[in-house]
Formats: sequence, C-alpha cells, structure tokens
Amino acid sequence: MHGSSGALFPSLINELGIENIVLNANYDEQKLSNMNSLQKRSSDNISKIVTALQYDLGVIIYPNVQRLTFVTDKGEVLDKIKALYTILYLVNLDVGEGEKRKVFLPTWSPDIIYFENLIIERGKYSDFKVDQLKQYDLIATIDGNFSFKEFSYTRDGIYSTLKIMQLLCTNNLKFSDVAKEIDYFYYKTFKVDCPQSLKGKMMRKFLESAKNKKSSLIDGVKIWENETDWILMIPDQYGEFLNIYMQAKDDASGQKLYDLYTKQIDLWMRE
Repeated sequence: MHGSSGALFPSLINELGIENIVLNANYDEQKLSNMNSLQKRSSDNISKIVTALQYDLGVIIYPNVQRLTFVTDKGEVLDKIKALYTILYLVNLDVGEGEKRKVFLPTWSPDIIYFENLIIERGKYSDFKVDQLKQYDLIATIDGNFSFKEFSYTRDGIYSTLKIMQLLCTNNLKFSDVAKEIDYFYYKTFKVDCPQSLKGKMMRKFLESAKNKKSSLIDGVKIWENETDWILMIPDQYGEFLNIYMQAKDDASGQKLYDLYTKQIDLWMRE
C-alpha cells in the first residue's frame, strides 16, 4: 500500500522462493493521503488476482508495516474478527501434544470461541513492560496487528505474514478451509458522542446497570447479559466520545443488545 514495507518485502519474499505478485510497492504520499480509497482498491485488486491465478493467499500490508488484511485462496477478504480467529485457529493447531500457547488480546476482543491448546488472556492493551510481553507467545488485536514473540515484541506485518504462510504449509491447509471453520457470531463496535464532562456520569450509569450481572472494570465497564452476550464501554482518553463494543451469539441477540443499550445511553445522556 505504498508504505515502507515496499523497500524490503518484495526482495525478501523472492529470496524465500515464494511465487508472488507485489502491488503498490513504491512509496507514494499522494496515494497515502486517501487511505480509504487505497484500501478498497487494494482489497478488490488482490481478491481478483488471487482467484484468477489460483494463489494460496493474499495479504495487504498497511503503510506502517503493522496492520494486515488477509484474502483467502477463494478471494474472500476477511473481516477483522474472522481474520483474528483464523490466525488463532492456526496457532492452536501448531501446538505440540501436552503443550499450551499463551495469547494476549485486548478486553474488547471477542471471546465466544474456545481453543483447547491456547491460554487466552484479555486485558488493557497499553503500558506493557518487557517482562509482561515475555509471558505470551502471541499478542494480537482485532485490527490485524500480530506480534509473535519468537521474533519480536512489536507488531510486525512482514514477519506475521511469513509466519502465517508457514503455519498453512506445515499443516497442509488452505486459508479458505480454515476460515470456514470459524462459526459466525455478532460483533459490533461504534462510537457515541459524549462531552468530557459527562464521561464520569456514564461510567456510573453503566456500573449501576451492571448490578446483579457479571461485570468487569479492567478497562472501562464490561457487562455480561449471559455467557456469550456482553457490552463493553470505554470512555475515549482523548476524544469526546465513548467506545462501545458488543458481542452476541447471533444477529437477533446482538440487535436486542444494541437496541437496549443505545436507548439506555441516549436516556442517560439527557437526564
């Protein structure tokens, strides 16, 4: 995507003997200034090329060389949630008998699918110390960021791409086959305008609504309606809005959760 990875990745992937086509490897500030258009065009182009040439995988490496978007061998551009769970599925397969891998995800990541070989912890995604990072084999987000500790403690799109290729090869899998194993569930993120002066009130209201329900204050306020459905509210640290995350087992349950809390939030704002 015309970012800094263009100076390294094309030669590296050739040295590894991987048949490839590289697009948009030249740095271009003008094209980077319209990221939404570039992202859409990149997704469309890679999807067409992968299917036409029967390639095994398509990858969009964002200009900061941290974030990734994946395209399966069938041309499906994976959404961020399905991509995360597809990678977790591959890591789970790669664990030896009697072993476990430790994974760290942010509080707002979905938790509806269980992996028997992974110990997944969720917490505040900031202010990490090196000693904390050493505890985990993989640190990831829901936005296409992956850090495999075996290589680096930082998010690295180039190494993550190669690691995922390796996991597919060693397990003799197609990316589309893995993606099909991920059952659909409802997951939604959005922002709600909220003046700085009302953020404390909104925290209090969410806490009051969590009475007699399972809840967490690790990062914002997280409330479980049942074993699978939850809402997480995190007041934004810099902007005048609230970050809202929701998970539910299906669309019907998710819509019910969305309707309930958007009405509640609107009411609390006007009180």
